[in-house]
Amino acid sequence: MGPLEMVFEIGPNDSLRDLVKRVIEKGFLQYSSTHTVMMGAAGKTEIVQVSSPYCSNKEPEYFLNPDLPVSEVIKNGDLHFRF
Repeated sequence: MGPLEMVFEIGPNDSLRDLVKRVIEKGFLQYSSTHTVMMGAAGKTEIVQVSSPYCSNKEPEYFLNPDLPVSEVIKNGDLHFRF
C-alpha cells in the first residue's frame, strides 16, 4: 500500500488554518502509540505540526502565519503529513 491521499476543495479566501482544521476534523491523519505528532509540509517547507487528539489537546503549531491564504502557502497544491 502506498501513501494515502485526500483531496480538499479550497476556496480563494480559505486560510491555512481552515485547511488544517478540515484535515483534522476528517480524521485523516493516522497516529500510533509511538508516533503522536505529524509534520505538515509543502515541498521542503514545514508549515504545521499536529498532535494526536488521543494524546493531547494541543492546538496545531504553525510555522507560518495560519491566516495566510492557502494559495500563498501551498504553491503546488500539495500538503504532505509525515511523522
